[in-house]
Amino acid sequence: MPKGKSRGGAMTSAIAVRAIYFLELARGCSHVSSMLTPDTRTRAITEVIGEFRNLYGDEEVALFKELLAEDLERRGKGDAALEVRDFVNATPAKVALAAHKADKTAVGMVEMKKYRHPHKP
Repeated sequence: MPKGKSRGGAMTSAIAVRAIYFLELARGCSHVSSMLTPDTRTRAITEVIGEFRNLYGDEEVALFKELLAEDLERRGKGDAALEVRDFVNATPAKVALAAHKADKTAVGMVEMKKYRHPHKP
């Protein structure tokens, strides 16, 4: 994405990218923030970055990762922000595996609820 011609240069570019990818950043930050374990957080990060890459290509991934990490820090999720910054590659295979694991986890949670003791909430 070309940088703006105003005085801000790179800052204008970051602001423009944040505005363009507002929905992806909001959804990604919410999704990653809601994960309760490091394993599910890693899968969420893989999904978010992989989906972004699939939609927009590789050109803006580094900037998207930095903006996502900043948003996570604002929410008090420093560990997740570090993991996003360190994230190397969300290949299609990793994204598919993360989605498959997430589906299995969701199914497992539903199955656990079915077999709870009938007199316990």
